[in-house]
Amino acid sequence: MPIWILQLVLGLVPLFSKLIDKYVPNNISKKREFKTKRKVVNAMNKFNGKTLEQIRQYGIKKGVV
Repeated sequence: MPIWILQLVLGLVPLFSKLIDKYVPNNISKKREFKTKRKVVNAMNKFNGKTLEQIRQYGIKKGVV
């Protein structure tokens, strides 16, 4: 195999890896992680400053407990 073919293939590897990273979706997107974090923070803020009894009553009303 000529050397120039090997050099060409090795030169194209970074291009292929960038194209794969751009067009193949990841399992977890940053937008989804941010949305989940926002939900958790909002839920924590909803119960901030409440007693355990108030939180329990809220859970009973929602049917969680």
